[in-house]
Formats: sequence, structure tokens, C-alpha cells
Amino acid sequence: MTLLKKYADKNDYPFFENTPLYHRSDKIDIPLALFLPRAGLVLFEDKEWRYKELCNAKASKASHAQSSQNSLAFENIGDFIKEKFVDLSGHDDIVIFNFVIMEQLSEEEFDLLDESFHHLLPKERILFRDSTLEEIEEKFQKLQSKKRPYTVQNTLPFIFSQYTILDKEKIYFANKEQRAFIDKPLKNFETLCGDRQSGKSTSVIQKALLEKLEHPDKKITILTPTNLHADLLKQTLLELVEHSSVVLDMNAIVIHTPLELLELYKKRRDYSDVIFVDDALLMEEEFLSYIKQTQKERALLFVESQKDRTSLTFSHSYYGKIEFVKNREFPTLMKKLANLLKNDDKSDILIFASAHDFEDMKEDIESFTGIELSFVDTDKPLREQKLTRIKLCSHDEKNPLHGDYVFLMQSCQSDKNALEHLAKSSKTKSFILYEDECDTILELKNLLEKSNAKDKKE
Repeated sequence: MTLLKKYADKNDYPFFENTPLYHRSDKIDIPLALFLPRAGLVLFEDKEWRYKELCNAKASKASHAQSSQNSLAFENIGDFIKEKFVDLSGHDDIVIFNFVIMEQLSEEEFDLLDESFHHLLPKERILFRDSTLEEIEEKFQKLQSKKRPYTVQNTLPFIFSQYTILDKEKIYFANKEQRAFIDKPLKNFETLCGDRQSGKSTSVIQKALLEKLEHPDKKITILTPTNLHADLLKQTLLELVEHSSVVLDMNAIVIHTPLELLELYKKRRDYSDVIFVDDALLMEEEFLSYIKQTQKERALLFVESQKDRTSLTFSHSYYGKIEFVKNREFPTLMKKLANLLKNDDKSDILIFASAHDFEDMKEDIESFTGIELSFVDTDKPLREQKLTRIKLCSHDEKNPLHGDYVFLMQSCQSDKNALEHLAKSSKTKSFILYEDECDTILELKNLLEKSNAKDKKE
């Protein structure tokens, strides 16, 4: 098993140990699994058989071993995985291979066993005590699948749904850090840190889902800074449940703003077993101290932007490129908008500017593009806002929205830390427009250079 993990790490193949699978209201554990892009999913059974125990055994013992609970084949698990994969992906082409790990048996010892074992357990499907990484690779090379090419994204999110990361229509598989966080037992108080678009919020929702599936009686609450943020998390929760084919009451996980929670606690002291505080740094320090006090005997997790002192960290982030453009701001915005709209008629665009200029900007941009614009109000619920694909936003660090393209204007009038946060809101590219150099622009360039250098190092 240690050798198999070394093989997986060396080739950067996802490897799973004692990982639960959830399907509707069922749960089943995979003892060991390895994903091979060229083949599919490989399931492993760890056998403790020794040569002394098997050297005089015949086919009868082998047959008994085959029919035992710990036998090779994993037929039930394999069927479970295939059903889940078909339900969620719509493709009936996942291939599952079975292997045995025999760390107590050498290849030479296996050759000396009765022929019945060789029929029951083909040698090419066994990893022995003395197997090398090269020999393992040679055996896996023979598993070439004739089905469509497998990738992490078109396979694993539909199998291990607790690791599914959604981004609009796109489905991603959680990275190693995110999976480790989702699987990690909760403590009384911990902090999860990561940059913008590092998958913190979705991972928190997945962690909450997993806690609820494992412990149905637990009361779980997620706190968010704004009503808009809360609605976006509720939307993500709904989509994740739809993609995982689990049965879950949507009210089982409560999502509140600080004000809503305080109002609830005034009526009754109905404390949660687990509280996740998303974007904790955007909340009042007094409120955070209050939550720490009320949850001191219960599980509590603060989710924050990147800091040096933390217990859990997401080092990878997926925001788009950032470009500084020194020119007249509004004409540059119009020119770049025209190019974007000409080449891409589906992208979401966020424009951050001073709220005092929103009405005039809205009228001019709508006249120029022929596309309706909307204002973003973080304090209002999503249902009360008609958000269009081009959105005008104030320089508000509490804005949880992401866009394919982001424009930052009038930056010299805003805070550099808020601007850094907003610049990382794009999935493809952010444009920071300015006419004259100022201290804020210089400091922002320095902040982003340090952030990029840190990302490359990690």
C-alpha cells in the first residue's frame, strides 16, 4: 500500500484510502482506489495472506476465500460506483479494474502456490511485497481502456460527489488541499485561510454536507457577511445536492447573516453543533468574539483570506490574469467592452467604480453596447435584484460576485486591500484602469506582485 501511494504521488494520480461514497441515502466505503486517466478507476483489496498459510492450500481454500466478505472483485462497490456514475454523468462507460495488494507475499512465493490460486488471482493483477514502481507501471500499462478518454473532471466528480466543485455549468474535482479539508475531523476552533477564488466557500459547503450526512442530528450553520453572499451560498448548496444524488432536506444546513443569527439567539438559545463563518474578516470583531464565546464547547471554523498564522491553508487560487492599463479610464473601458462583446456574448462582466457615478455610467454604457446593466447591492437578497451579465459594483470588499472579466475604475479613491480583493474576482482577466500614477496604484502593484510570487513559490 505504501508503494502504491508512492506510485500515485510520483505520477500525480488521485489516490483514495477509506473514502466514503454517497448515493441517494446510501453510504459505502472504498478501502483503496486509484484513478488512472488512460484506464479508469482501479479498486484494490489489501490481503494479509502469508506464504506459510497458503503453501499447502488447494482450490477449496481459494474458493472459500473468493466467497468470503473480503474476497477479490468488489462487485457490490463496482456496481454502486457505476450506478452513481450513470445517474449523475449520463454516460455508461466507466471501467473499473480490480487488483490485490499482498505486502506479506513475494512474487517468487506466489509462483510456488497451488495452481488454483493462479486462476483465482491472476499474477498481473497483484502487487507483491517485492514489486517495484517499474513493475507496477508495467501492469497498469496493460489496463488500456477502449472507452472514451478519462479525465479527472469527466469522471471523479460524478463518483466522489463530496469533492465536487461547481462553477456555473462547469464541474471540477477538488484538489488535494480541498479534499484534505473536507475529510478532516472538526475541532473546537480552527481557521481556514486562502486567497480569493481558492475554493474556500464551496469546500465549506461540501464539509457541511458531509457532516450532515455522517451525523444527521447535528445542527449546522454557515454565517456569511451579506444577504447576497448568503443567497449565493444557498444556490451553490442546492446545485451541489442536485449533482450528488443524495437525499437531503435543504433546511438541514442553515445559512445566516450575523444579524439574522443575533435575532434568532434573542428569541431562543438554540446553538448550533457546528458553525462555519465564511469571510470572517469582513465581519465585526465584536460579533466574532461573541461567536467564539457561544461556540467554545462546540465546533467552529473561521474562513479568512490568506494569513501567515493559520491551522488550515488553501495555497492554490484560480483567479484570472490582472493587467494595469494607464490611459483615460472611460474611453478605455468602452473600447475593451466593445472587443469583449464582439468576441464573447456570454461572459459575465463586473465593473467596479464609485457609486456616485453609477447612473451616468449605466446610461452611457447601455447606449454604447445596447445591453442592459444592473447595480449590485450586497445588502439585498438575490431575489430582489435583477442582475444582468454586465454589473456595476461599488468598491465594496464584501461583494461576493465573480465575473469572467472585471474592470476596476477610479482606484486611487479606494483602499488598496479592497482593490486587491476585487481584482481577484475575475475568472479570465481583470483590468485595473487609471490615468495617473498614485500611491494606491503603486501599493496595489506591490501587493499583487508579492501575491503572485507567493503563488509561484507554492
